[in-house]
Amino acid sequence: MTNFKSAEKLAKVIESTNLKNDSKKEDIDKLVSDAIKYGFYSVVVSPYYVGYVKKQLKNTNIKVGTVVGFPLGYN
Repeated sequence: MTNFKSAEKLAKVIESTNLKNDSKKEDIDKLVSDAIKYGFYSVVVSPYYVGYVKKQLKNTNIKVGTVVGFPLGYN
């Protein structure tokens, strides 16, 4: 088990996720805003929002993740 010495180090391994099929842009905006505010490792969204989130995170080191074939992966 990893012992995180600070909240900042812990944030760097968090993947903030919203895969709800009824998510609205406002929900995704909040997810991205929190990721930037806290310095999360990545934002994971449904394939529909990947391009949108990628643009919002353009000037950050935060990664964008998605799902394929997973529930709500829109396979």
